[in-house]
Amino acid sequence: MSSPKEKLALILKRLSAGLYEKDEALRLSLLAGLAGENVFLLGPPGTAKSLICRRLKYAFENASSFEYLLNQFSTPDEIFGPLSIQKLKDEGKYERLTEGFLPCADIVFLDEIWKAGSAISNSLLTAINEKIFKNGTTHQKLPLTLLVSASNEAPDKDAGLDALWDRFLIRIPVANIQNNDIFKKMIDAPRDDSKEINLPEKITKTEIQYWQKCANSIRLNNYIFNFLIRLKENISKRNNETAGTKKPLYISDRRWRKITRLIKTAAFLNGKKEPSLAECFLAERCLWGNSEEIAETEALVRQTMLEDGLIARNDLQNIRRELYALKQETAAALSRISDERKTVLRTINNCCFFYDASNGERCFIHTSDYNGLSLREKNITLYKQMPGKTGYLNRARHQLYKNGFSAFTHNEDDIEFFLVPKCTVTAKKANADAPFFSLIVDGIAVLLETYIEGAQYRITRRPTGQELAQWDAKTKAQEEFVQLLETDVRSYIKNFANAEHDNLWIAREKSGIITTHITNAKNEIGKIKLEILEMCAYYRAVTDEKVPIYQ
Repeated sequence: MSSPKEKLALILKRLSAGLYEKDEALRLSLLAGLAGENVFLLGPPGTAKSLICRRLKYAFENASSFEYLLNQFSTPDEIFGPLSIQKLKDEGKYERLTEGFLPCADIVFLDEIWKAGSAISNSLLTAINEKIFKNGTTHQKLPLTLLVSASNEAPDKDAGLDALWDRFLIRIPVANIQNNDIFKKMIDAPRDDSKEINLPEKITKTEIQYWQKCANSIRLNNYIFNFLIRLKENISKRNNETAGTKKPLYISDRRWRKITRLIKTAAFLNGKKEPSLAECFLAERCLWGNSEEIAETEALVRQTMLEDGLIARNDLQNIRRELYALKQETAAALSRISDERKTVLRTINNCCFFYDASNGERCFIHTSDYNGLSLREKNITLYKQMPGKTGYLNRARHQLYKNGFSAFTHNEDDIEFFLVPKCTVTAKKANADAPFFSLIVDGIAVLLETYIEGAQYRITRRPTGQELAQWDAKTKAQEEFVQLLETDVRSYIKNFANAEHDNLWIAREKSGIITTHITNAKNEIGKIKLEILEMCAYYRAVTDEKVPIYQ
């Protein structure tokens, strides 16, 4: 006897023959029937929505079907069967003749479902919820395996159809063919819509009940819990960020529970003992409420998968925050900056100077005059360089001029130049909050030339034994946590990596997203392990040193 996965793979292969670019709609509609859920197909006319439903009938043993195109004038008689005049006449009972109508069908397709009136919608709600049809005074149990509805639009938010809309767990967009090569095959293919599809094995009611029982016993692992929690958080974040500009994505607790059940069923039918991340992609088709949200919900699911699928982004961020805090702590404890710089008045022999803002000329003040200044004004003499009187002279030759004196530069060859009086000014020292070596000369603030003497030093010390023990404990805890993450990744790869590429319900390209996430997770774990080693090496290598810092 073949396994459920082998059996379903063959059924899907046979049913998809002649259906072009409708694999997802076919697969997920079949999965919905096996999980006891219902499907809504969103798409324009002529996109094979009804054909998909007709094909699904052949997957189930002895399945009967019912399909109907609804409009605003449709009556319950057309869906649930006409009133039995004979029973009303003979027995006075208000009952419908349901044979050949929805209450007796295994597979139901209702096109343009939102155009139905409230009488039909309310009866459908009871039928979907309880699989029961109230026929007069009796409650008729429905054999319904799958109800597929379709329309070219989602229900209007003000139409009062929220309860019915919520009962369609899986919502699949169906479009016209996009690939040109497939389009050529479709238009050239012979018409065989009415051709019966023969299957060597069909799905029985007993099998469906047994499979559902097995699926319910499957336990969710932390991968699934973490993914769904992060997805729920991302939806809340999206709602907060777009409040007032977009309709919120509302996902009821019942829908989350049904999504989880769908994931379990998909995993079991894929031959797994527990779900993997691949089944989480089913959520893409369970979250949107209108056509504008389809791409957005796909992006939310994929973003959550890439960031938090296997290794939660928050876990990695928390480790990095801890490492950064430890780096700050060790640096503060073992290293400090000693600033031994000071501002010194620049002098040439016994003169300090400033630049005249009006002509850029240097104005010299003898240091004896400068040292005699206070916050009170005082008359002093300013000197200027005597033009043309420079030369390379021996330092010992201090030749005084009448009211001037000679001064020397300080480089390899002392250049002697001569200063002569320029003018007499009033001067005083500036207030204490003014820059260093500021003067008020004739009422104008000037800044004497200065330079920086000394340097900054980085002073480090060896850590104490107590500090080493404390920091080693922190890095060890981080290493152990990272090791757990790494073990999770390895375990997932061992148990699920191969199965992700052979999934009945999920397109192969989506398994590539999981592969990308796993690769990124492995790389991030490797980087963090290296950062921890570098952290340990840093504080263990620190010695007692005083090193100048060069700017």
